[in-house]
Amino acid sequence: MRKWRLFFITLISFIAILRENWLKKIIPISLCILLNSNSAACYINFNDGRVDAAISNINLTDNSSHKILKINQDLPTKQEDDFQHKLPSQLAIPPIIRPAETNLYLQNALPKDFRISSQIPYSSGKQEILLVSPSTGAEQLYTFNVPGSRSFQLFEVEYKKVSAIDFTSLINTDSLIVNPEQIKSVLNKFKITFANNSLSKITLSDGTTANFFAGQAIIKSPQGQTVETVQISQNEFIDKNIFISQERGKMNKNIEDIKTNKDANLLAKTSESACQAAVSSSLNFISDSLGLWGNKLTTSKSPITKSVGWAISFGSGAIKSNISTKNPMLQEVNCRPPVQCEEQRVSGGSEIRTDLFQVAKGANRKVNLKFEFYVIPDRIELYFDGKQIFGLGPKSGPGNETFDLPTNAEYVGVKLIGNDNVNTRWDYTISCSGGEPEIASLNKWWATIGEKYLPIKLTIKVPKKGKYSLSVNVESIRGWQLKSSSKVIIDGKTLESKKFLFPRSSPKAMPSFRQAIVELDELDAGEHKVEIDAFEVPPMPIVQEILFKLKGDNSQQDKLVALFVADWPETGNYQALVDKYAPILYFDNGQGTPGNKPEKYNIPYDVEKTTWLNKPKDYKLGDSTTVIDLSSYAIKPRNNTSGKVYAAVVKHPTKGEVAINYYFHYPRSNWEEHGGHNTHEGDWEGITVFLDKYFRPSQASFAQHIEVGKVLINTPINPFGEGDGGQTVLWQALELEKGRPKVYVGLGGHASYPYRGTTLWKLPSQKKIVEFHRGNLANPFDSQGRIQYLSRIGNPIAPDWLRYPGYWGRQNILNKNDGNDGDDGPRGPVFLDLSIINLMRSTGRGERWLDPWEWSKNFDVVEKK
Repeated sequence: MRKWRLFFITLISFIAILRENWLKKIIPISLCILLNSNSAACYINFNDGRVDAAISNINLTDNSSHKILKINQDLPTKQEDDFQHKLPSQLAIPPIIRPAETNLYLQNALPKDFRISSQIPYSSGKQEILLVSPSTGAEQLYTFNVPGSRSFQLFEVEYKKVSAIDFTSLINTDSLIVNPEQIKSVLNKFKITFANNSLSKITLSDGTTANFFAGQAIIKSPQGQTVETVQISQNEFIDKNIFISQERGKMNKNIEDIKTNKDANLLAKTSESACQAAVSSSLNFISDSLGLWGNKLTTSKSPITKSVGWAISFGSGAIKSNISTKNPMLQEVNCRPPVQCEEQRVSGGSEIRTDLFQVAKGANRKVNLKFEFYVIPDRIELYFDGKQIFGLGPKSGPGNETFDLPTNAEYVGVKLIGNDNVNTRWDYTISCSGGEPEIASLNKWWATIGEKYLPIKLTIKVPKKGKYSLSVNVESIRGWQLKSSSKVIIDGKTLESKKFLFPRSSPKAMPSFRQAIVELDELDAGEHKVEIDAFEVPPMPIVQEILFKLKGDNSQQDKLVALFVADWPETGNYQALVDKYAPILYFDNGQGTPGNKPEKYNIPYDVEKTTWLNKPKDYKLGDSTTVIDLSSYAIKPRNNTSGKVYAAVVKHPTKGEVAINYYFHYPRSNWEEHGGHNTHEGDWEGITVFLDKYFRPSQASFAQHIEVGKVLINTPINPFGEGDGGQTVLWQALELEKGRPKVYVGLGGHASYPYRGTTLWKLPSQKKIVEFHRGNLANPFDSQGRIQYLSRIGNPIAPDWLRYPGYWGRQNILNKNDGNDGDDGPRGPVFLDLSIINLMRSTGRGERWLDPWEWSKNFDVVEKK
């Protein structure tokens, strides 16, 4: 055997000598023969830097194979070696063409001069980081979560001008894996989308797409036709490290939902080095997963699937390059959270650096930027919420600029582009002035009768260090009260009782008060949590205004107007009962009326599928002044709903009677369009069916217009509106269908009527107007089977929109100057305002929701048809 080996060594050496570089080639060939390996394959892989691919059937230890790899100076770096090296039993076959390393080929072909060109923070919770290679113009645009987030998220990466990269280094004798021209033709521009840091979708510039699910990829042509469905199994995790990181990634997908997991706060609370390690680990997992899919898809016979594989492999290599120890750009940016814009000094040298500063809200805010570029010129740019508003340079020496902050700006970004000269030095100081303290949120403004106290939590933000106070004002002595023995906690620290001051002289004589002032002492700039257990829950149902004011020592202040609700407790589920008396709605076709148009909004809307989609972003803050903009419904009704009626049940506390409130929601009241009185957004209408204690129906009340005196022929008007707002009909006088009440809906104004016809209304100006409710539009709306039963507001399952205290529609949408003329959007069912007189009695808000007997007691009563 020894003689045969010597013979082959001599023969192959002779052949190699006939070609150039004979000395460089004869050594690896001889070694391959001595290792009992296929000489040709071994030779090629030695030259190509991948010897382990050729050694496919020999039992080598990890250590011995590493020693062989160190022979050739062109072999991979230590980092690449660790990534690509595998035990012989795990190797792909055939050994020469080894697509498992496609991503590394592409990584090695990337330009080495990628630098951060810009960082754009988004108020939506995302930021963009653009990497640009000056030598090629190639771009990589990453979309991440905002720095300082609780856990790392990569949402999207878009690659542009990839064809400008020189891929000729990928051409390698017989082991050619990548065709550079093919890459250029399909990868000039493409986008990779992620979900929970896992590959979700890829889109190529020609329209080719691939969607990825658990172990499956569906590739579609530019025309949308499915080209191939590719499966991948756990057995194909040929690299142990990839398998481990994949499993780790699965466990960490929902890390924010696991409140006991200490890693959930890693990015936000640990040191910058630990944060960078966490980001690097996440990006490594993403890159490894991409590489796995790229390796799989590039072996496809379909050119379209193969092109998707090249794109994924390129993305894998690009991410791997960007998180190398020599270039930790992405980790640094993601671990540099926004800081408060007080007075901050930043310095650096030959780099591109972007810093993000959070600014306090309010008016009259200014940003001052002082910078010093010394001798070597540098550049500086300033951004407000991602929009550049200033740029200067290249420039040497000092500078000083001041800018007015836009009212709604949340972030100031400073980008410093240092000179390429390694000796450059620069520094800048940024400071923000002005701004006002802010009451940012209130956690709860509802309670259930029977509860003793309602503890609340306020989030406040102060623009600068100083002394602040918080005052609490209750609208009326009746209802909600402030207790004297209250406790106030700020940022986890209990304030001294003397800091909670009352404007009354003797707490013993008056144990409950309408106003309190909390001295918060000196606070640092930023966000603070204030907890107060000062509110006594009223013994009766009520909606009441409570005003919070936050004041600074410079007289600047902010206020939060909240509507506190004390609601009835649940007394049972009445779904069967509300279905039994489900009303049938009849609309008017508009023929022969002013405008001669049919009713646009001819179905009660499903709130959650339509208007609630327009809810303000801060709808959970407890601010009753927020508004849902429903202007998009003015031109086109958009009846993209099957229709829904809402029902809530109230049981009388002493008589045992039951009232069923049926609520009809329309996105707009356009009565004026049909010759009526007004126009407003967000219409809430309905009827109430009253049952005796034996659940037998006795009467129904129909909600109509508010603060407009209703006039029947020869009937005098009550100028104060007492008795205004609806009509009650005894059950035997109702028009019924299958034992259920018919409701005739007013044309445009949507008032509910018990009979078809027209109703004459007279305004305080003595002008007479008519509302048509003839019920002659085809296809009435039968609500049976289309009713959503609403629990009481204190029930955890109550929908968010029911607790929303703001306005369903903008105010004074026709810009009239005649006061409140019915052009304002109303509040929702729980908070709905009724007449001014009722408000003076503190029973106007939410009266129908809380006490339908009181709401309807002054209605005109119809005893017979």
